[in-house]
Amino acid sequence: GILTFSNSSTLRQMLRLHRYLKTSLLSYTPNCVINAIDFNPRSDITKGTKGDEIKDSLIEEGIIVFKHHFDIYRQEYRYIYLLGPLNKDKIKTLPTQLTRAEIDKIIINDEAKVVYGTIYVKYEQMDSFYQRSLDLRSKMMESDTMSKDVKTRNYKYHQQDYQNILQDIAKIFNEKNEKTLEKRVNNLVEDEAPVDYLEKYLPLLPELNRDNIDFLINLFGINGINITNFNYLALFRYFHSCKYQ
Repeated sequence: GILTFSNSSTLRQMLRLHRYLKTSLLSYTPNCVINAIDFNPRSDITKGTKGDEIKDSLIEEGIIVFKHHFDIYRQEYRYIYLLGPLNKDKIKTLPTQLTRAEIDKIIINDEAKVVYGTIYVKYEQMDSFYQRSLDLRSKMMESDTMSKDVKTRNYKYHQQDYQNILQDIAKIFNEKNEKTLEKRVNNLVEDEAPVDYLEKYLPLLPELNRDNIDFLINLFGINGINITNFNYLALFRYFHSCKYQ
């Protein structure tokens, strides 16, 4: 649970444990999803207005870290995540590259701070996300073997499947609290009108290719992710801002 403790003493103890395991346990580093991030509890944690803060200079721009563990009693996954600073100049947009001014109209803030948080994903949701991502990759591989016209036609459907997955991830971030989530799961409240969370960010979505689908597969896989991707970072920082607004 590194980076998820508001108590200063607990946070420092966890960071010390992380550093100790990195140097003392050979099997720890290959299996630690944040092994590329090195902390020194004496100098890397500062007092902020909202509690302990991580120095932004420690985290490389563009980095995305997600790790989860399964709560067997609640039958859900608890994700902790860390999102590094965003360099807007490194965002790729399709079908044509937007100017920096156009990107600034979509992403208003400078997004230079490191942010982190927690989300909860039900077991059934996790299984569905993972299978849908695998299925989409398989369909794309099959389409890649077909004629140009057929491939172009099929990829329009693949793009919609891709956006549907991202839309459903956004819904997880937008669950305001656990009680609301439990009520909706148990159909105790009426469904709200569907919200298109991606509409504003469509020009910034990561390109539909195998590498970006592998990102989703790994996100819902066993080991989590530790990767640099400026488009996904822009998207997840947006989801994060919706969660904590």
